[in-house]
Amino acid sequence: MELRRASTLRTIYIGLRTAERRRAKLDGEDEVEEWKDGFDPVKMYLRRIGQVSLLTREGEVSIAKEIEAGREIVFDCIVSCDAGIDLMLALPDRLRAGTARAREVFDEYQPSDEGSDSPVAPDVFKRFDKLKRAHVAYKEAIEAQQSAGKKATAEELEEFEKNTQRTKRRLVKAVRECKLSQRFINEVVGHLKKGLEKIDRAARRTRDLARGCGLTASCWKRRPTHTWPVIL
Repeated sequence: MELRRASTLRTIYIGLRTAERRRAKLDGEDEVEEWKDGFDPVKMYLRRIGQVSLLTREGEVSIAKEIEAGREIVFDCIVSCDAGIDLMLALPDRLRAGTARAREVFDEYQPSDEGSDSPVAPDVFKRFDKLKRAHVAYKEAIEAQQSAGKKATAEELEEFEKNTQRTKRRLVKAVRECKLSQRFINEVVGHLKKGLEKIDRAARRTRDLARGCGLTASCWKRRPTHTWPVIL
């Protein structure tokens, strides 16, 4: 019985492999025929795209969640960096000077009234006043937490941390309420990346100079700037 079952399974397996080879051969012949008749990119595209499964509703939801999670990470990085907030707070002056266009930096905005010199309605500028207040409150919370240092008790440090996170959430909310476009957010991220690249180049240059002077990393990194490092 077992031998007969094994023989049957082997026959089925051989049949499936044969069918796969025949199908692969026919596909190859079809491609050869396409090249014989002349290359048709539209026909090739339609044929290839038909072999790709369509995105399901669950797939769309999953991709949307990944995009939103990525935006949250970007917002968290921006609000944690003074340079990113400074670029946002400089927008009102750029709009008034004409170096930035409202339709390029905002997803939603109210244009100014006819005859007004302002590029946007006054309510739009109020968004940045709120953003500035939230940024100041966040910086004050961080400074208070850092100044407490080791002198504060565990309960006090926990309260400082809660206050910092609370002010940070308000800052994120203020950034969102500015309704900045993805194009401008990408511009901010680009500026931050360029700044990081400059820092990396400066750090590499500093390491090269330190090695050239015969200094170890522990000497020029950890010692105070007012003392001379040990030269080996």
